[in-house]
Amino acid sequence: MAFINKCEKSKLMPQPCGIVARKGPIKELNIKNYSVGKEYGLALGKGLRHSVVEKLNVAANRLQAKGGISLLKNLNPQMKNINLSNNDLGENDECMHLLADIILDRRYSLETIILDNNGITDLQIGILADALLTSGNRTIKKLSLAGNCITDHGAALLADTFEMNSNEIRDLNLHWNRIKAKGGLSIARSLVDNKSLRVLDLGWNSLGSGTQIAAKQVGLIWGESLAKNKNLIHLDLSNNNF
Repeated sequence: MAFINKCEKSKLMPQPCGIVARKGPIKELNIKNYSVGKEYGLALGKGLRHSVVEKLNVAANRLQAKGGISLLKNLNPQMKNINLSNNDLGENDECMHLLADIILDRRYSLETIILDNNGITDLQIGILADALLTSGNRTIKKLSLAGNCITDHGAALLADTFEMNSNEIRDLNLHWNRIKAKGGLSIARSLVDNKSLRVLDLGWNSLGSGTQIAAKQVGLIWGESLAKNKNLIHLDLSNNNF
């Protein structure tokens, strides 16, 4: 009813977004590519507050920061999996601040966070990394940040969280960002002592360029770090100018 009431107050025609069930509680809501938009995103957020949804996929819905803020403000504590990809959430910092608050709040136990293709910057990665470092969060197992605007600085901030084993993320996707050799080497060094990561995707960056160190030498440093890591089972370094 909260979803319908918000639609009425906003003078929007209620859409079949799946938040209103004909029978029984909804545990999984997949409305990828529904063209929800930020206004319906506000209504959807209100509906989620009173739901028992544990798995939410709202990828590619033109939510922008306004719609993303509404969803994150209204996430219920039982949410396990959230996919907010392709929604331009990086247009301001508030979405990442809200996500950081959720990570810090022990009532929540998110396991999967997917934020691909949102224009997320190093500054916003810093907000996320700070939360991972200070929270001691042990519930998040998968973090996907592919196709964003992360550079060497953001990569180094994330590397700090893995080097200090401040989380238990097993699957990290940084595919198709703007990370060059310096940021890549920060991540490589963090793998030496990291005990959680099993899957790491750094494909389609520029890990072999952007430094005075020869690409071959960069590869050797990666090799030395990987030789000391006993936990990683899948690593993608494809298309990195090595």
